[in-house]
Amino acid sequence: HDVMRDPELVRQGAPYAVPLDGIVLAVLDTAVPGLVGGALPVAQRDWLDDLAGGTPDPVLVLAHHPGYNDDENYGLSRADHHALLAVVARRENRITRLKLRPL
Repeated sequence: HDVMRDPELVRQGAPYAVPLDGIVLAVLDTAVPGLVGGALPVAQRDWLDDLAGGTPDPVLVLAHHPGYNDDENYGLSRADHHALLAVVARRENRITRLKLRPL
């Protein structure tokens, strides 16, 4: 949790997309300097919505904080959680289950 002291450690240019064969990874920055819990700013939700709307491939969202935790000190707030769910609900290319197959 060094990000609490230096938030630049996790940003690394996030949000950003990593297009792979058949899937797009969406990397978000949920860090909030000085806090253990995270946040998902409106600009990143809009970016994610645009990303998902611009590709037919499934989008897998990656972030340091869980989308929801009963204790908001460790996850996103309820408001951010519901806003993220709204983005996911309006996009058909969301991932509901990740299936892995041998290489």
